[in-house]
Amino acid sequence: EEMPHPHYKPVVSTNDMVSIVKYCINDVSSTKAIFQLPEMKEQIKLRASLSKEYGLNLYSASEPRISKEMFIHFLSQKLSIDRKDIKDLRTKRDRVNIKKLILPYVKFETPEFCNMHAWFKSLNIEVTEGKMQGPKHTMTHKGVKTDYGLGGLHGCTAPGIYESTDTHVIMSVDVASFYPNLAIRNKLAPAHIPKEAFCELYESFFEQRKKIPKSDPKNTAFKLILNSTVGLSQEKNSFLRDVQFFLQVTMNGQLSLCMLYEMVIEEIPGAKPLMQNTDGITTMIPAN
Repeated sequence: EEMPHPHYKPVVSTNDMVSIVKYCINDVSSTKAIFQLPEMKEQIKLRASLSKEYGLNLYSASEPRISKEMFIHFLSQKLSIDRKDIKDLRTKRDRVNIKKLILPYVKFETPEFCNMHAWFKSLNIEVTEGKMQGPKHTMTHKGVKTDYGLGGLHGCTAPGIYESTDTHVIMSVDVASFYPNLAIRNKLAPAHIPKEAFCELYESFFEQRKKIPKSDPKNTAFKLILNSTVGLSQEKNSFLRDVQFFLQVTMNGQLSLCMLYEMVIEEIPGAKPLMQNTDGITTMIPAN
């Protein structure tokens, strides 16, 4: 419910007063109802635990803000730089040439995938007023249309019921923390942050999370940092802002996944693609 009266204007009538009181009652009642939801207990526990352990006020923080504040906390310690100075860091770019960012191991064999690869290499992404212009590409391979964009790819076969049989099985594979892992393994980092420090810190989040039980709130915290970092690098007001880093991860992520897609479909006789998304593929393959 929206505030029924501008907060900067005086309340001069009884009707305004009544509507404001009703608004406030609704606001408090709604907040209390949300607070009492069973699933909110874990959210509150997470924020309380992180606030206490790291000396940060995260009680009312959204998940992206938890990620930002914790990353800043660790980066400040690693670089011996004040938190306020880190928050002011940015890399400004007006244009990004994708061809220069594509990793050298990316290669394709079939015409459809080679054409898609060529499209990526032709891209020059313009950044206007902090926003990227989002080109798109569509490829159809063995009857399945796949759409490519700035952030990821999505493809799906025709609607229907698909089930494993005696002769064919459905195989789904995805990559754990795909974009974070791609950045870590290829030593990618925003230009304004020392590469070695960033990569060491980012990898430590991944390794620490593997050692922490899922029941521990810190596991969720490190998951948030891993998953949010790439997305935050395209945000105008983020200390991780470097759209080139964002695009190098997301474009190479799509291309790397398509290398797997092409390999499975072309190397396994009778394989049929069913679905592709940003970090995984689903395929119907012969049982034997």
